[in-house]
Amino acid sequence: MKKYERKKVLLMANMSAGQGSVRRNLGQIIEYLTMDGCEVTVYPVLPSHGLGSETIISEKAEDYDTVVVCGGDGSLNFAVNALVKSGIDKPIGYIPAGTTNDFARSLDGGGTLEEICHRIAMGNPFPYDIGRFNDRYYNYVAAFGAFTKSSYMTSQQAKNLLGYGAYVLNSIGSLAEDLSFKTKISYEYEEGEDEISVLYGSISNSSSVGGITLPFGTDTELDDGLFEVLFVIAPENPADLVGLASNLASGIYDEEHIRLFRCRSIRIHANRDIEWTLDGEPGGSHRDVEICVLPKAVSIMRDQEEKS
Repeated sequence: MKKYERKKVLLMANMSAGQGSVRRNLGQIIEYLTMDGCEVTVYPVLPSHGLGSETIISEKAEDYDTVVVCGGDGSLNFAVNALVKSGIDKPIGYIPAGTTNDFARSLDGGGTLEEICHRIAMGNPFPYDIGRFNDRYYNYVAAFGAFTKSSYMTSQQAKNLLGYGAYVLNSIGSLAEDLSFKTKISYEYEEGEDEISVLYGSISNSSSVGGITLPFGTDTELDDGLFEVLFVIAPENPADLVGLASNLASGIYDEEHIRLFRCRSIRIHANRDIEWTLDGEPGGSHRDVEICVLPKAVSIMRDQEEKS
């Protein structure tokens, strides 16, 4: 790109995300990007007024060099779905402004607002894996079972007032219901199959979910063509539940309580319809799901020296 050419940036801002931080920081974001050689066009994400992510991207994204999402992991989910379904190949810039920001934590560990904007303006596109969940797509986690509803059942008002504490309070309020969750599933993937009763399950491409670090730790790569699968076995009685909670808190993941493995694709059949969450957003109620990795299907801006 010649020096006099400015990078054209489409900035989609979710004004309700992050306890109002998007609205407070929008002017500073535009200033940082502009100082780093960008020409910024802002669209507030307002689905109720016909300005949802899908509409903005399908109608506008082709005219820009980079599509920047300013919001939470859910905002990024909608944008990725819109890009993939529209067949538009544009790198994403992500300014995390949600409550947990799991994906940003896995991507680059965050940084100051100025550093994040500089990364978007001056960094390199990094192709990473996304997941296909039946006919939808997700960035970092598809999950079901105990506590997964708290991510999308917590009201935006509560999130704005309490931040991450809103998730905690909502989880406490549904504790009895969550701990009684028990579903028999059968699953098959490229290296085997099994049938188990589960309390919780996730298929993820992230080092943390819900702000909690997963047992895969630093071995998790965003571009290795593999997703990490975690199933928590449903305890038979309350005493077993205490032992399970103690083991998880201590970082002990034994086969009696946990199934951990990596895969490129997995099919899961449940004995009843179960609610799923995709990147913290409602994923619908399903008895049968097919999940597969789409290797390096989307690109996101990272630091120039950042390696996969």
